[in-house]
Amino acid sequence: MNLSVAEFHGWRVACRNLVDHLRRQSRWWRSFGLWLWLGADGRLRGVVALPEISGAEFLAVFARRWPVSLHLVPPGGLRDHVAAVVSPGRIAAVGRSRYQHVRFSISPRRARPVRPSAVSAPAQSISVAPMPVLF
Repeated sequence: MNLSVAEFHGWRVACRNLVDHLRRQSRWWRSFGLWLWLGADGRLRGVVALPEISGAEFLAVFARRWPVSLHLVPPGGLRDHVAAVVSPGRIAAVGRSRYQHVRFSISPRRARPVRPSAVSAPAQSISVAPMPVLF
């Protein structure tokens, strides 16, 4: 799949919609993360985090829509992998602007802590101490 910078915008929207749909269907996709850059050759390269889903599950969903290949990055090699992907000359030219037009990221969602609400608490359990007043 080779994309131009203009086509990359539409691909980002489609990918974001797909991941949002998957996250609504299954909580396992909420920890999924994706960080991609559009290369000068029109190919997408980057890193995907799959903490709670398998590589086969990822490929089953994404390979239906787009050509995808996964390569395991050793734990100590992540920095070198990312540096190779975003090195000068490897990222698509976007003129004078920065890389925002040719990068795409979906961060993992964190579970929100459940806080007890003052509205749902019984009235007798709420006590407000009087405030001192100075004259």
